[in-house]
Amino acid sequence: MYKKLGTLFIVLLLCLSSISLVHAASCPLHKRGNDKNCPACKMEKMEFDEMFFHKLYFIGAYSEEIKLTDEQKEDLKALKYRVKKDLIMKDADIDTYALEIKETLEQDQISKEDLARLNEMIDKKYEVKKEKAKVIALAYSDLKKVITVDQLKKLKVIWDECMKESEKDMLHEKSGLLMKKEMTNDKNKR
Repeated sequence: MYKKLGTLFIVLLLCLSSISLVHAASCPLHKRGNDKNCPACKMEKMEFDEMFFHKLYFIGAYSEEIKLTDEQKEDLKALKYRVKKDLIMKDADIDTYALEIKETLEQDQISKEDLARLNEMIDKKYEVKKEKAKVIALAYSDLKKVITVDQLKKLKVIWDECMKESEKDMLHEKSGLLMKKEMTNDKNKR
């Protein structure tokens, strides 16, 4: 009997350790891999502007909890539209330069003048990308002027709680999948 209990304990211990290893191996939140369901993984893949708009959405979703005033809500709305308009124009410029670059590269022959123009377009394209990043950096700065320090602290606590909950959900989901896989393997062995 003790032998069976010892074996059961070892199997249970191995299952629990493999569950944590499966999650750790599939999520950059835990310094490895990638998991499409992990919010931290999603944030890592986001562009600078996507992260900004995600943050604005998050603030709006928890506006009551952090007690945003009507004035703050209006300021955030104005900031959102100002940034969106600016980014639309910058993206249009980037797309235009990219198209011109592609058009030049598709020519049968590229002359020295074409090459000089190509280099100039590449420089302009990446200059606009740099400007785009600066627009977002300024927007983050403006965002932090609208939100108080206490509100930012509350948001950080809410964010941390959300991350912990999503980790628990993911761990639960992975442990259930692992158990199903082990049960399937056991049935196949019989």
